[in-house]
Amino acid sequence: MLKIEFSLVLLFFAFFAYTQQTIGLFKNGSNSHPGYTLFSPVLGTDVYLLDNCGEYVNKWDLDVRPGLMAYLMDDGSLLRTERITSNFNAGGNAGRVSKYDWDGNLTWRYDISGDNFQSHHDVAVLPNGNILAIVWEAFTKKEVILMGRDPMLTDDELWLEKIVELKPISNTEAEEVWSWHLADHLVQEFDSSLINYGIVSEHPEKMNLNFNGGGSFPLGGNQDWVHFNGIDYNEDLDQIILSSRHFSEVWIIDHSTTTEEAATNMGGNSGKGGDLLYRWGNPRTYNRGENGDQQFYLQHDATWIKIGDEQEWGFSVYNNGTGRPGPDFSQVDLVKLPILPDNTYEINDSLPFGPLEPSLTINQFDGNTFFNTNISGSELLPNGNALICVGGIGEFSEIDTSNLERVWHYIVPLSADDAVAQGTTTSANSTFKIRRYDLDFPGFENKDLTPIGPIELDPLPNNCVVSTKNFSQNLRELNVWPNPAQHKIYISGEFNGKTNFQIYDALGNLQFSESLFSGEQLDISNLSAGLYFLRALDYRTVRIIIPHAR
Repeated sequence: MLKIEFSLVLLFFAFFAYTQQTIGLFKNGSNSHPGYTLFSPVLGTDVYLLDNCGEYVNKWDLDVRPGLMAYLMDDGSLLRTERITSNFNAGGNAGRVSKYDWDGNLTWRYDISGDNFQSHHDVAVLPNGNILAIVWEAFTKKEVILMGRDPMLTDDELWLEKIVELKPISNTEAEEVWSWHLADHLVQEFDSSLINYGIVSEHPEKMNLNFNGGGSFPLGGNQDWVHFNGIDYNEDLDQIILSSRHFSEVWIIDHSTTTEEAATNMGGNSGKGGDLLYRWGNPRTYNRGENGDQQFYLQHDATWIKIGDEQEWGFSVYNNGTGRPGPDFSQVDLVKLPILPDNTYEINDSLPFGPLEPSLTINQFDGNTFFNTNISGSELLPNGNALICVGGIGEFSEIDTSNLERVWHYIVPLSADDAVAQGTTTSANSTFKIRRYDLDFPGFENKDLTPIGPIELDPLPNNCVVSTKNFSQNLRELNVWPNPAQHKIYISGEFNGKTNFQIYDALGNLQFSESLFSGEQLDISNLSAGLYFLRALDYRTVRIIIPHAR
């Protein structure tokens, strides 16, 4: 199989009308964004990299469940949050970050877990290879009451949040080179004799220590008070975006500060230290809105995007929709940021941060609404399409944002780690969120991206059409003759010793594989009449025609 280092072989599927299809690839339209989709099922231990044709090109056979997300790094390594046993028993529990090479070998592992702290949910990779991790930070009831927390809203302890930046060292160690603590940026108007006292509506840059979720989702004494479930880094702005599920808000903080400055309201590019630069989704959290002003409802996956014709900064979220007025339904919201020339954010003295509403909302697939109460995610692809993961049912969709047409559709064919047969359903294929990597992603250089096949058992036949798009002129030519051919073909090229060749039929099915020297014959006498494709590492794909059946 051609190793797709600087080229892409696209197989566009148009499935036959089999009524029993329940899983796998349902659609791959010509305007889907080419690339490879990474997903890590919540109930399993393995990680898959999937091409647009519904075939996996790599699988990491691991032995621990995710906690909850995996990413590819620029060197082709897999970075993954993982679940370990701890005192923090809540959704998204992790405690460990691990790094594996392309072949699944563990190259680095670091535990972020202790009696009063635990990493969870998500990480972000910085350009220098450092890692931002979300960490619960537990405080006793006595400690948070002294901070100004209403005792009636507090159980034995309260979990705040911190963000740590880790620099990997050796195979099992890391240096914490930067941190930000939510505990340093609180406001409360419960007790004027205690620290953090102030009028909440006058301090949108701080978090109201006594916000409890409001009528639709009262948190009360919930230990997991804020529940960050997503983090993303913007290199151009040197800012971090965070998703707080229990506040139904997205927050932006400055990463250009020192750790010392991050504990204050001064310093960094913004001059605001570690205070919030921006927040959006639920202005009730800082007493500048009513119930009708709330936009997000327990959302996930805040992700930086460029939006509009002028490609201005914004973000996308999967707005789960639990507790919204009326019936529950989810949607993906794309929000344009009110960013100022100094990369801070415009806000009126008495009004909430803008805008008034998202720039674009996607709330239907094929004319039907969708809903998932937790997990799930979205990202905006380079072609402007939105890639959406409805997490609880393991359903991935790519939506053309110009007309809201679904152009790619896939349902995870797994029950935990076990592949299921086509025609059956599964309720154990939930996936936190997904990411698609472009064909020229640096981590794919010198990697074997040969399609291994569909994940599901008993896959449906399909009428694949193969086209090749080259991203480099460095692919070498294969000389094949005669073509058309019936019994044998000769192959020549710039071979270094034996080279492996594979022949695929027009449906994308591998017919056979054989290694040859340049100028040797390849026996094709067992193939029926039809169109075939010959592929080899670093060579252009060649079409072979067998005109007559024997």
